[in-house]
Amino acid sequence: MSMLFSLFAGLAIISGILVIQSRNPVHSVLF
Repeated sequence: MSMLFSLFAGLAIISGILVIQSRNPVHSVLF
């Protein structure tokens, strides 16, 4: 359970960084 939670948290952080770096509405919707 803890492993799954850490994996989900890591994925959320990575996706957040990608959205911040791109700053493109279309790119944000795709990811």
